[in-house]
Amino acid sequence: MPHHGRMTPLQTHMFVDGRLESESSLSPHPPSDPNWPSLPAWLTTADTHAPPLVGSCSGYVDRASAPMSRLERATGSIVLIFELSAPISLHTRAGPRRFHEGGFVAGLDDIPTRTDNGLHQSGIELKLSPRAARRLFRRPLSELARDIVPVTELLEGEDRHIPERLHNARDWPSRLALVVDLLTRRLRVPIAAERRVTHALSLLHQNLKVSTAAAAVGLSVTHLERLFDDHFGVPPKVVARLHRFERLVAAMRTHPHLSLSDLAHTLGYADQSHLTREVRRLSGMTPTALRLSYLGLGETSNDSNDSGVDVGFVQDQARRSQAL
Repeated sequence: MPHHGRMTPLQTHMFVDGRLESESSLSPHPPSDPNWPSLPAWLTTADTHAPPLVGSCSGYVDRASAPMSRLERATGSIVLIFELSAPISLHTRAGPRRFHEGGFVAGLDDIPTRTDNGLHQSGIELKLSPRAARRLFRRPLSELARDIVPVTELLEGEDRHIPERLHNARDWPSRLALVVDLLTRRLRVPIAAERRVTHALSLLHQNLKVSTAAAAVGLSVTHLERLFDDHFGVPPKVVARLHRFERLVAAMRTHPHLSLSDLAHTLGYADQSHLTREVRRLSGMTPTALRLSYLGLGETSNDSNDSGVDVGFVQDQARRSQAL
């Protein structure tokens, strides 16, 4: 596959009992393979009012000595996993569901999700911005919201065979090249009103009221809510909460010594109690447990509880390292 301009390397990761054992950076042009896959810059560069289309893309192999349950925090990204091994079991609002036959897509939600993982898991994980998912699947994200959907129900035409092609591919570079091809083909064309919606969201990040943000982009509140239903699947206030929580997680990672009261003040929470309630609602953990999980001090457990390590298909830490 020819490449033009700056490229973002992809990665593969190997985990044993939840611990990162090895990490292979898939650089764009290693001496042995000039066609090693990478993501073009336009997929990984933030827009004026929006995050990058693709937050991360990585292959993973996860081996465990015993089955494990994990509690996955809510996130502002749409998570797409192409499964290459035994299915992950997820406890959704509708009850336990198992996925295989290619993988699944997790829409936006404002509660954590419990996953049950077997002894061996492998696949490819993508963290997509909602606007990327809207472009990729060409359908309203309200069809994914607060749900987890088999990927084969969302891909169209020949792309429906991509999970099978990934499973049959001879190696990681071949698999990731298929994913890069899918993304570059499907994500080029914006959806109508996309820029207006992302501008409105940037205003909500400033703690403006929904009515103020709607007026600033020339829309009524009702019209803006309909657009958010299409482009995110959940109301504006929920999207703003998820994005603020993402900023909190990033701050916990980069500034581990900041107090919770300082974080609350900096990120626009009413007070520390408000921050604590939001963390519990969105992650199922206390703020202290969440912070410790990102410092690698949490504990993996066969039971889902507040002290369990917060890792998995929606996480960015040692077990599933940031791929970009």
